[in-house]
Amino acid sequence: MLETARRHYRNSPEAVLLEIDEAALTVAQVRVEREWAAGRQAYFPHIFAPIPVSAVVRSWPFPVDELGQATLPAALQ
Repeated sequence: MLETARRHYRNSPEAVLLEIDEAALTVAQVRVEREWAAGRQAYFPHIFAPIPVSAVVRSWPFPVDELGQATLPAALQ
């Protein structure tokens, strides 16, 4: 998450981190694909529709500064 924030969300003081119930996305027929990022040696989920509120389990403020620095919420450390 921190690397993604640095790469893609610089200067996003209002960013929010969501915990999403993937089963709820399936029920809502929201397409999710996991794509391999060779440079990072990991799969990343991509959601191809609006996220239904019913699929959001929890949310945390996740401000990212202009340098791309962010701190994980204490519950996720």
